[in-house]
Amino acid sequence: MRSAPSGSSGSRTRPKPTRSHARSEVDPDEDFTEGPSVAFDVAPQPKKPFPWWILAVVGAVVLLIVIGVVVSLLVRDGGTKSGAVPAVTSMSARVADSTLTDAGFTVTTRSVPISDPTQNGDVQSQDPTAGTVQPPGTAVTITVGRMSLVPSVIGKVEATARTILADADLRVTVRFVGREIEVEDPARDLKVLDQDPAAGTLQRPETVVTLTLGPSVPVPDVRGRELWEAELLLWYAGVDPERVPLPAEPGLRARVAWVFLDQERGGIVKSQNPAPGTRLPHGSVVDVRASYFD
Repeated sequence: MRSAPSGSSGSRTRPKPTRSHARSEVDPDEDFTEGPSVAFDVAPQPKKPFPWWILAVVGAVVLLIVIGVVVSLLVRDGGTKSGAVPAVTSMSARVADSTLTDAGFTVTTRSVPISDPTQNGDVQSQDPTAGTVQPPGTAVTITVGRMSLVPSVIGKVEATARTILADADLRVTVRFVGREIEVEDPARDLKVLDQDPAAGTLQRPETVVTLTLGPSVPVPDVRGRELWEAELLLWYAGVDPERVPLPAEPGLRARVAWVFLDQERGGIVKSQNPAPGTRLPHGSVVDVRASYFD
């Protein structure tokens, strides 16, 4: 029998001897021959190496995530990149607002009075100026030229006319026509008969609109006069006595209230209401207080 080599490595498995046998096919239990001993060396199974490829895959995944985050930040920053302010001067306010909004800016509008009707509603200036690089969302102030459209106030009472014109940023001055102006409709007393500038015209804000009211008469000052004289003055209110000897209808009427004043001469007007200079529709009543004594 052959023994294992003496120089075998300690890491190798010691060979185990074995024999081969030959048996007769006719009588295998009785007829057989035993062969020589044979030895086999059994090599140990090598250890599997560490799967370094897993680390490579993990690193690649992490790298892809980092790249995705960076790209996302770059794209987001690209959407908020500063840009140049577009030029909107001379545009209409509506078009300028749309242009600036589309460029990523916000818009603040203020108005300035102008005298040129062709510039009404157009941008006169902007701040920041055109071409200035600004961050998105920056407020751009546009100054828009504005004129006032004169409304019609003919037929309105004075208070209503003043309110309407004030809402249009216009000022008011009033003139009255006297009783010599014939007005067939008494309901038009102290209503607007005419206006200047005319309705529908464009005017610079704060322009003065002159209203003609009438017909009306001014209240004369009758204080200190005898009652008969005061009544006559009120009757002639609004007309020229030299042209009209005696008006058929009184300009104003006196409503007398008596007040006792000791040691005063009777029949003297002590006070009146409304005050002198007030304009009233013709035929209105003026309250006068006259003295009397026992």
